[in-house]
Amino acid sequence: MNRTIIFSSDTKSVNEGEYVTLNWECDFCPDSISLDIDNGHTFHTIQLSDKGTTKLLVSASKGRTRYTLKVKSGGKTVKKVIKIKVRNQKKTKPESKAGVGRFRLWCERQQASWSVWWAQMKCGWASLKKWKKILYIALLALWLGLIIWSIARPSGKPVSTGTETTALVMNQR
Repeated sequence: MNRTIIFSSDTKSVNEGEYVTLNWECDFCPDSISLDIDNGHTFHTIQLSDKGTTKLLVSASKGRTRYTLKVKSGGKTVKKVIKIKVRNQKKTKPESKAGVGRFRLWCERQQASWSVWWAQMKCGWASLKKWKKILYIALLALWLGLIIWSIARPSGKPVSTGTETTALVMNQR
């Protein structure tokens, strides 16, 4: 089976403060996919799912921002690089917009984390044997049944088995 990794952007050059859209697709289930962003001032890493698109704000740069897609599978790492030329609108320190950029980057990291978790769950579920899937579903149903039973119990009193009253009667004699 031929393993294909596609990594592309919508443009090769942008002005500072504009967005760049990155697209990636991996036709197999890798161990992990990450995106390294290096603008010359700061370096960030974001975890990604197998397939997706993201729109990133291009902040102050030293002329170029480098996006590196790293795909790890079976102990091997494959890297794809896209370099975007950044035209600076004005000469400012990169810290001047750092608050907005950091929050947006945090949001993208959170979204990527959930996407990665979901992709890993899908790959893990697909690789399970049928009997394990049935066992997991049965355990989940049992767990949900116990939760519903504990909520639906009348007045929250413990269930009496009848042995407590017998012990009291025997002690009184």
